[in-house]
Amino acid sequence: ELVPVYAIGYEMRFLKKFKYEIGESSGLVGLSAKTASFVSRKTVFEDYNRRHILDTDRLGTLYCQPIIYKSDILAVICVGDARKELAQEHAIRLLSTLSNFGAVTLMNIKLVDRIREQSIRDGLTGLYNHQYFQQRLDAILSEVKKKKGSLSLLLADLDHFKKLND
Repeated sequence: ELVPVYAIGYEMRFLKKFKYEIGESSGLVGLSAKTASFVSRKTVFEDYNRRHILDTDRLGTLYCQPIIYKSDILAVICVGDARKELAQEHAIRLLSTLSNFGAVTLMNIKLVDRIREQSIRDGLTGLYNHQYFQQRLDAILSEVKKKKGSLSLLLADLDHFKKLND
């Protein structure tokens, strides 16, 4: 499923009314995701076998370019309702450049999230480590002090935890 994330010139409320799937039923955006390639309204219109796809394109999309990283489609960038017609070659160059930057950015975000998660969890048990516990405890204590609330904390020491863990 494709989910609208950001738009210029369209109301997000309007975009979120529709369900977008990977495939021809979602117009040019779905076709671009399915074929993992640049798609233009003009090219689809000129292809008699695919012209019907324009009937399902609710957005008036002119161009779509998927953001691909290692054969995974991460997102699709679409240009629609342009005031001045772009030459297809310029649109391809622009969207390809944007999609390359977008792919690197999205993968870096995923990588940073994964590294952060690995830094706060024990590799063997998957439990939060001591450093993370101390950071969270400090944050919670600060919040409790700020709100002048109370806090209860229960710590348990398990003897022979290694045997249980193994």
